[in-house]
Amino acid sequence: MSKRHLIVGLGNPGKEYQFTRHNFGFLVVSKLAEQYKIKFVRSSKYQGFLGHGNIEGEDVFLLLPQTYMNCSGVSIRSVVADKKIERQSILVVYDDFHIDFGSLRIRNKGSAGGHNGLTSIIEKLMTQEFSRLRLGVGAPKGRKSAADFVLSDFSVIEKKQLNTQIQNAVDCCAVFLKEGISQAMAIFNKRNKNEEV
Repeated sequence: MSKRHLIVGLGNPGKEYQFTRHNFGFLVVSKLAEQYKIKFVRSSKYQGFLGHGNIEGEDVFLLLPQTYMNCSGVSIRSVVADKKIERQSILVVYDDFHIDFGSLRIRNKGSAGGHNGLTSIIEKLMTQEFSRLRLGVGAPKGRKSAADFVLSDFSVIEKKQLNTQIQNAVDCCAVFLKEGISQAMAIFNKRNKNEEV
């Protein structure tokens, strides 16, 4: 039997946050669930929406924590412990304003890079050794703070491209599961090399 995987989309609960940049991870993992016909069930035990199914022949749990971004690690730790998921089988999907909108980066470990959701996960799992898929949302312009920027909606132009970017990230998740992190990095990290990584 294949090992279990966990793919987590980061975001904030509530309709007011649904289509903000900070909820990009939610949007991608929700689309992943839809594409592979995996249903989410709200779980008070895991403080989130949890789905379980088969993606590309792999046994996968999908999680949307409902703890708010800054406490994402609490939800993830409970699923990891209960379902006995190994660290290398975790993929966290989240927004990153260090990367241009339309690009993504996947890597097998790393620091939080100033992202509060990642900070919480690293603290609760007590390791940086888990894979992450960073979704570019571009940098704040003018005097807008990073916090205000990520909690704002996508621009009109970005919204027109959003479905394409979500599908690209879903495809990356599928490659991660089917062929592994190295192959996913080789395919999806080639774009826009002039960006900050």
